[in-house]
Formats: sequence, C-alpha cells, structure tokens
Amino acid sequence: MEYTIIPLDANCGNGKQADIKKSERKRRTQSAEVAIKAEFDESEIIEYIIVSDETDANEAEKVFYLSDTGKELLSAAYAKQRRKKGSLGGRSFKVIAVKYPLWKDSRISEFVIRNDLRISPNGGHIYKYSKCHTNDNVIESLLYSLGTSRYEVIRATRDRAGLPPYVDVSLYREFVHKYGRPALTPTFDDNTGYANKSAIETKLNPKSVLKCYGYSVNKIYSIEDEARQELLAEIVDLEILPADVVIGFLDFLILSHNKSKDTEARIKWHRDRDFIQNYKPDPQRFLRARD
Repeated sequence: MEYTIIPLDANCGNGKQADIKKSERKRRTQSAEVAIKAEFDESEIIEYIIVSDETDANEAEKVFYLSDTGKELLSAAYAKQRRKKGSLGGRSFKVIAVKYPLWKDSRISEFVIRNDLRISPNGGHIYKYSKCHTNDNVIESLLYSLGTSRYEVIRATRDRAGLPPYVDVSLYREFVHKYGRPALTPTFDDNTGYANKSAIETKLNPKSVLKCYGYSVNKIYSIEDEARQELLAEIVDLEILPADVVIGFLDFLILSHNKSKDTEARIKWHRDRDFIQNYKPDPQRFLRARD
C-alpha cells in the first residue's frame, strides 16, 4: 500500500485544509519535522510527530528523531529497504501517511536523511577552540545501515557550496565498525579539506580513495603493516574498490617510484600488494552490526 506525502496545511480536494484547523495552529511544535501515521496489526492507527528538539518530545506521540523510536519510524517511512514496515515494542506496523508542516523551509528528508555522503578531512568533528572551524554546519545525520536494517546516526558537516555533507574517515569507519555497512558508497575528496566540484569525480579514483581512507606509507604517519592492510581489506570488503584495482594501483606506485629514496616505501607497497593479492574478500563482514 503506497502512502501519500501531504503537507500538514495542504488543501484537500474539497478545498478544506488537511488535518490541522486554524484554531489548532497556535499549538504547533516549532521543532516538528514530519508527522508519520502508523497502522499496527490490531488496526490501531497512531500519528507520531517527529521533532528535532529533544525537549519537545514531552508527549507519547512526540518523538525525538535521534531516539530509537524516531529512527525506527523514519526508517519505515523513508528507507526503501523497509517497504514502509516497522516494529515498535514488539508490535508490527506499516506507514500509511507522511505529512510535512508548511512553516518549515526544508524537510527532514532533505538534510538529515542521507543517500549521499563525502569522505573529507575534519568533516563532522566538533572544535571547542578554533578560529578556523565553525560548528554551525555540523549536523547529526542519518545513514541507513545494512547491519542494523535501520537509520543510524553519523555526525557530518554541511557543505556551503551545495555539495553533499562530508565526514572525516575516522567517523565513517567508526560508523561501519559499530553499525555495519551503510547503504551507499561515499565519494572521496582529496586531503585538501576544501570542497570543490571535482570531488564528485573522485568517487573511484584509487589515489583519492586510499589517501582519504587513511592509507599511507609515509614515515611521518608511521602506520604499521597490519594497520595499513586492515584499511585495504576494509576498502575491498566494503566494495569501495575491487581488489584488482587496488593491486593495479600498488603496482603503479612500485613501478613509478624507483629512486633510492623510495626503497622503504616500495618494500611496504610490495608487502601490501602481497597481502591484498592473497586476501579473500568478505562482503558479508560489514553486514553484521557489532554487539
């Protein structure tokens, strides 16, 4: 059964306003983002108001969007994998309607629920003492996890240039190890930390992917063999890059860095190449959430 998306103040076909009367508008919750109407197996229908301010979740049907109940309702309403179905307190339900308040400039699905994401340095980090960074654009976003089969929280930074929000690789890896693989493949910026349109083009650029994912043989970073190879294994298991592409790029690095000063780097690349060549990819590894 398909649900309809109706603005809370939209005109019905008969010219009357839907669901909210003029006398009731004064009682609106300003942090209300969306109303989700759920029908339970016992034919009971409950309309939940999803709010972005936790202090407004002061009634049974008002639900903070980052709470377990909020994430379950939003997952059922928006995630195509869920087919509008969910479960609360052991009771199954299906979403039969989603409504938006007209007084909002944007919808929660447009900036909180993400179907796109970039990996870029410093994204999503909170800075307590910094003149170079602002926390105003840091938001708690929701990514659908294939490990938990619902939306989970990841902190991201909104991009002023209109590109998808971005997260630091440390936060992305933390999400993957805690909740499992997200239902998207991120794009990768270079390590400049600046957003530009070419970022979208680096999605499958091996150099950008490995660099953004933290892979390096530079002595400055002192990354041990085991840690580097774990990064490569993650990239392959998450199907960001296939193993043969990683091997090909490592071959290129080995062949193109043939000076004596590159000897130590070449040794590390050879070790990593041997590791990934003998590695058995496990695409199921991150389809399981951590207990």
